[in-house]
Amino acid sequence: MKQKIILIIICILNVYNVCSQTIQELKRQAETNDPAALWNVGCAYYDGTNGVSVNYTEALKWYTLAANSGLVDAMGQTAYMYYTGKGTERNHSMAFAWWKKAAIAGDIKSQRVIADCYREGDGTEKNLAEAFYWAKKVAEDKQAQNKDFFNLGLYFFNGTGCTENFDEAIKWFKKAADSGYTQAYSALGGVYDYQKKYSESNKYYKMAYEKGDKYAASQLGWNYYAGNGVKQNYEEAYKYFRYVADNNMPEGYNGLSYLYMYGLGVNKDLDKAMAMIDKAIEISNNSPRYIDSKGELYAITGDQENAKKMYDEIMKRILLFMKIVRVH
Repeated sequence: MKQKIILIIICILNVYNVCSQTIQELKRQAETNDPAALWNVGCAYYDGTNGVSVNYTEALKWYTLAANSGLVDAMGQTAYMYYTGKGTERNHSMAFAWWKKAAIAGDIKSQRVIADCYREGDGTEKNLAEAFYWAKKVAEDKQAQNKDFFNLGLYFFNGTGCTENFDEAIKWFKKAADSGYTQAYSALGGVYDYQKKYSESNKYYKMAYEKGDKYAASQLGWNYYAGNGVKQNYEEAYKYFRYVADNNMPEGYNGLSYLYMYGLGVNKDLDKAMAMIDKAIEISNNSPRYIDSKGELYAITGDQENAKKMYDEIMKRILLFMKIVRVH
């Protein structure tokens, strides 16, 4: 404990020493191309300290010198400035190149970034195998955080850059959940739901719901609606759908519309059903899923003309989506 206190005091003194120096003094120290000294000059210009105003162009120049001298933090900062266009024009390719150097040097923050870059094709060609490689490297690092475990679980679940592997997905989702990542409980429910292991899925959905996860609540609503892994119970379905709707999520209104549409656990009320599905369509920005529900509602009321309009609208949106995908 005593050693830790001494180290903290030394760090504070070092920071004070740097902050108390003029920019000329910092530059003299940087003449030896010492990476830390180059970094300090860059920080002075970036933050507007040591007697100079904020100057991102100068900051980038000194950060780049520090990066070229092997300072990993400077590599990441140089990448960030190219990515955001601070002190230079935006250049995602240059940003990626610097993040890649920092990642290879072992910087876990940069490794996270380039995994995303490879997955999205941002600053480099899209390469899902590389994205998976770096995501896995991050998750297996001793500095990994719970979201890193969760992200790797998603790679395995979706087969992104790797072979789809539900056992591995479950392993990493559980590790994320055990580390306090709430969304991982819902993801575990999703994996077991996909495998039709509803008793397990409902267990994890309930754990997620108790932590405030709205998606998990909507899935519980549908499982009670259908009797998946539980005794069919429309009152319970209503409870979960109502909770999701009260949090202004479209799936809650969609679930409620079906209960009112068919009079399940509530008195049948087609006007309420229509109001609920219209709300779902509104807050989802016209999602085809909810337009389809509205078409079903028109169909059971015998309004085939409007039902057809809903289905035509869905097909139009699907064709538009396919056209967009082909363009990109």
